This record gives sequence, structure tokens and C-alpha cells, in this order.
Amino acid sequence: MLQGASSSFGRLAGQCGKRPRAHCGGSRKQWIPFPLETVCGQYGSCGYSWRAGYDLPLAVGILATDEKVKPDKLSRTMMLGELSLDGSLQPVKGGFADSHKAREMGFEYLIVPRQNVREAAVVNRLKVYGASHIGEVVRFLNDEGGLIPTEIDTRAEFMPNRQSLISTLRM
Repeated sequence: MLQGASSSFGRLAGQCGKRPRAHCGGSRKQWIPFPLETVCGQYGSCGYSWRAGYDLPLAVGILATDEKVKPDKLSRTMMLGELSLDGSLQPVKGGFADSHKAREMGFEYLIVPRQNVREAAVVNRLKVYGASHIGEVVRFLNDEGGLIPTEIDTRAEFMPNRQSLISTLRM
């Protein structure tokens, strides 16, 4: 399932070792089986708006159903990123809002494209990782290392500009 996505969004569901299925809406008749060997889909076909940030979690969800990703850390991780054909991650909009939502939902980890990591890491009490390729994400989720959490000292980041911001707000 795409955790962190709205409940009205089409969901990817599956059980490890079993055939994954895609669900596109309200009725049980809309479940579509995916073959384990080949997965091909059209994101927008469910009638919902698609956001580029869902590419990475969808791809990792498919890998998890084929037991390429261990479920232990996956259940505690929210991720977003646009996935290129070569597996590299492209930046997305909304890193700060998504990191805030991840913390609110109780996730321990957030994985974002490396270009979005500073924006997302501003939120405290959440381990934020920047990745440049889906391979790094898979290694991290399988406890094979690779990603280092990014920490932002918000006081050092925002205090130098505090006075000019206050002056601007008073105008």
C-alpha cells in the first residue's frame, strides 16, 4: 500500500510471495492481478490525479512484493521521488510538507531525492535521507547501508536572516 497517500488514491497492494494486485477505486471488481515476472501499468488510468513523487514508493512496493526489499524497515519508512528510466531519482515539489506529514503519521524514516533533502530535513524528530538512485534506497531498506541521515541546525540556518525577516513583516 502507498502509505502517506490520501485514502482516495488508487493503492498498490500485495503480499510477499503472492501475486500483487492493483486497486483502482471503490469496488472489489476493480482488482487487477500483476504477473510476478512483468509489471506494467498506467498510473492515471484509475481516474485520480497522479503526483510524480509516487514513482519511488510504487517501485519499491513492487520490489517488496517480489521479496527484493525486506519489510522490516519498509513499514517505518515514507518515501517520495520521481523515478527516471535509469533508476535515478529526480527532485519533486513539497519536500517540507511531506516530511511534516511523515512525522505526523509516525514514520521513523523519510527518503527523498538528494536535491530535496535539505528542505525535508528541517522537520525535527524524523530521520531524513537523500538518495540519488533506487539502488541506494533498496540497500538502505535491506540494512546494507548506503544512506546517511541529513540533519539541519535550524537555528544556524534561520537566525542570521531573522532580523531582516522581522523588519519585512513589520512593513
